[in-house]
Amino acid sequence: MPPEFGQIIDRVERIRYQRSFDKKYSHVFCHNDVWKNNLLYNGKIINIVDWELCGYGDAYFDLARIPYLEHSTVEEETWILTEYFRYFDMEMWNTLQQMKYVGMVSEAVWAFFHSAIERESQNSSLDYTEFANHVVDMLAKGENHF
Repeated sequence: MPPEFGQIIDRVERIRYQRSFDKKYSHVFCHNDVWKNNLLYNGKIINIVDWELCGYGDAYFDLARIPYLEHSTVEEETWILTEYFRYFDMEMWNTLQQMKYVGMVSEAVWAFFHSAIERESQNSSLDYTEFANHVVDMLAKGENHF
């Protein structure tokens, strides 16, 4: 693990603790795999498909997936929050930023895990360790999207 990973996990723990006080949105039914290929948009309505990973989770984690997987603007993130909650305030935007951070950490952990199990098989064309280290480097620089 990179040396800065301990500080990153400490921040995730602080975010988790803060989110535990949100009784309205931190434990709700979620899709848990929101990304652009699971969204159908007709210009007016967004339909979310592929619910095989659904379960209870944090609504903000679901909402943060697209902004950290894709480069998004403040305006786009404001739109996402407004569409979901039907209003917007800066506390919501700050929470979204925290959950983008958590989501990227999740991607790094996933990649570190796969780097360990793929080491023996070498069937993948993706260097999971390189990807995980790239994500950790982005987080250390304060970036919160790919």
